Amino acid sequence: MLAAQGIVTEVGGAASHAAVVSRELGRVAVVGCGPGVAAALAGKEITVDGYEGEVRQGVLALSAWSESDTPELRELADIAQRISS
Repeated sequence: MLAAQGIVTEVGGAASHAAVVSRELGRVAVVGCGPGVAAALAGKEITVDGYEGEVRQGVLALSAWSESDTPELRELADIAQRISS
C-alpha cells in the first residue's frame, strides 16, 4: 500500500482495513467494487475517483484548485491543510 497511488478492493466498506489505511496514508481508495473487478483492471492504467467512488479506465485529467472557488471551500481547504501539516 505504501507504493500505491490509489487503492481498489473488491470487498469492504468505509471502515474496512484498506479504507482506513488509505485515509491514513493520504491515498485515494474505492472499496467494495464487487467480484472480478481486480482481475479486470490488472495491468491497466486507471483513474481512481474516491469522491465519486468510481474506477475509470485510462488516466483522466485532474481538476486543480482554483482561487475562484467559493470562500467556504477555500476555508475547508485551509483547515485540511492545517490538519495534515
